[in-house]
Amino acid sequence: MLADVRGPGNRTGFHARPAPAHGGAVGGPGVESRFSTVIPQSRPMIRFLKTGISAERDAADLAQVRQTVEAILADIAQRGDEAVRAYSRKFDHWDPPSFKLSDAEVQACIRAMSAREVDDIRFAQTQIRSFAQIQRDALRDVEVETLPGVILGHRNIPVNRPSIAHRREQYSPIAQADRRVRRYGHLKATAHR
Repeated sequence: MLADVRGPGNRTGFHARPAPAHGGAVGGPGVESRFSTVIPQSRPMIRFLKTGISAERDAADLAQVRQTVEAILADIAQRGDEAVRAYSRKFDHWDPPSFKLSDAEVQACIRAMSAREVDDIRFAQTQIRSFAQIQRDALRDVEVETLPGVILGHRNIPVNRPSIAHRREQYSPIAQADRRVRRYGHLKATAHR
């Protein structure tokens, strides 16, 4: 066992005994080595530099996050774009005249990227668009008479207030938004009653 013995003259934190001149236990005769064995010390080697939070603390933190997000969403539902602008200033320190980019700003963003980055984004958009179209084509109303007088089915009903269904997906925010818009032709709609 190695012991942590950091102190003056010992930057490695380990106490070691020099090897015998003949090479000893480390490499045999004729093989030189700076250290042959490490001397165990009385203090234990394991030290925790950082520990995780307790399950109770984790649950409390998640509850606080949920409460904060719900308050922000309620504020946005009530005040609309005015609230979005306020949160943009608060969290991102960004308050442009318009959140919609002009054609010139879009072109400036594209020019700032390398050709490889532009090609990668185009490739991703093509893949996303193709699969989204397949999914969209699968959204069909179904109605079938399984027995005389027994009609079963489902309908796809648009809603008035769309929102993003967020799952912990491992995509960049741009890819997430693009994926959702491509899939549904707009942001995924969930019913709010």
